[in-house]
Amino acid sequence: MFCSRCNMPIEEGIVFCGNCGNQVAPLNAPGATLSAADPTELRPADSYPRNSVDVSYKTQYTPQQVSGAPPSSLRSGGYQPDFMANGVSPVTPPTAMPPLSKRSTYIAFIATLLVVLIVAVSAGTFALLNHNSNNSSPSNAQNNNAPNATTGSGAPVITGLVSFNDSHDVQGLSNTLTIKASGLKAPPAGFQYHAWLIDVTNEEKLTRLGVLTDQGQAFVLTFKGGLTNLLGAGNKLTITQEQGDPLIPVGTVVLSGTFPPQSFVHVKHLMLAFPSTPHQQALLVGLLDQTQKLNTSALLLKGANGNRSVIRCAAQSIIDIAEGAQGGHYQQLPFGCGKANINEIGDGFGLLGDSHYIKLALAHAALAANSPDATPLIKTHASHLAVATKEDLLSWISTIEQDAEALLNNPDDAAKIQEIVTLADHAYNGVDLDNDEQIDPVKGEAGAKTAYLHGQLMASLQLTQ
Repeated sequence: MFCSRCNMPIEEGIVFCGNCGNQVAPLNAPGATLSAADPTELRPADSYPRNSVDVSYKTQYTPQQVSGAPPSSLRSGGYQPDFMANGVSPVTPPTAMPPLSKRSTYIAFIATLLVVLIVAVSAGTFALLNHNSNNSSPSNAQNNNAPNATTGSGAPVITGLVSFNDSHDVQGLSNTLTIKASGLKAPPAGFQYHAWLIDVTNEEKLTRLGVLTDQGQAFVLTFKGGLTNLLGAGNKLTITQEQGDPLIPVGTVVLSGTFPPQSFVHVKHLMLAFPSTPHQQALLVGLLDQTQKLNTSALLLKGANGNRSVIRCAAQSIIDIAEGAQGGHYQQLPFGCGKANINEIGDGFGLLGDSHYIKLALAHAALAANSPDATPLIKTHASHLAVATKEDLLSWISTIEQDAEALLNNPDDAAKIQEIVTLADHAYNGVDLDNDEQIDPVKGEAGAKTAYLHGQLMASLQLTQ
């Protein structure tokens, strides 16, 4: 037997369809009573499972099969089942909820994802607004705006250069340094830029260089170290922004630079000290000093005015200075040379030869330039130093030494005397061949002073943030 409304099968003797509630038999059909064994008993709403869609306000319900008065008689009061007779209020069964289709489940899933996405975006927006609010608070604004003249959007690039030179009253000491810092803004009120030369291997070795002054295009400082070679005073230079006059750097570091350790060993051999020279004198310092003495002896030769004894004394002095104590023509000056104020024989190390000033300076300049950490400045000025030593000094002083030997046998050779005087001046001072009012590190112009200058320039230190 089937229901005429929903076509669902129904049992014999049933008055109402168990699926849709349709009356399928007369009310006076025999056996129309509640079945005690009917499994479709009414359950509380919270005892039913829920699917992914929130349906807590509805209850799935399967109508009970009853065989008594229809629902209309319940409303009219003409019929009361047992549970109403016992004082229990009737429960109106809700309409049965059809199972969700696949399409409904998919829509529910998409809706859930959208809800999660909206919640996540809202949380992120709230966190961002809260972060910006914290950054704009007075305390954070104060921290972000702490005095620092080197910060700010669109700030120029800040760089610095440290160069070394000799003071006017001392030669060969590199006791003066100059710092030029570009791109620095004026420090805040009460602050200044201080410079420090630091030995990182010895924390107690610290040189206070002073305060940089604003000269329009750059902040500049010149420091004089007296009788101290500043190339040995430290291996790192820093500029800090300080308040007051501190004894040690405690403020913000705005610029710093460190000498390249491998390359700088050879730079110091050129400019600071060398172990095998007399008094461990640096190679370019010795080269400059001995070339100056050679030039002085050449001037004495020029002033001999044909005096053969004086000419021979001056010639031997030139030979001794050029060759050194190990030279094949080295001799002590005769006793009578002192009467002519000719006493110079050099320091004994010599300018010429493989193990003497010129070639050793050339070799250590190359070692510095070829070190893995060599800077572009070191490489550039090492090549300039090579021109002065290899191209000019070796040639000029070799000719001078040969001419001096010839004068020992023929002190009347005026041409040799003039050539010695000219080349000795070139060897020490250099010569301006192209009349551009400067002596360049090019072949035919560069002498000992040029070599020494470019040795100092090899020690130049670039400062960066």
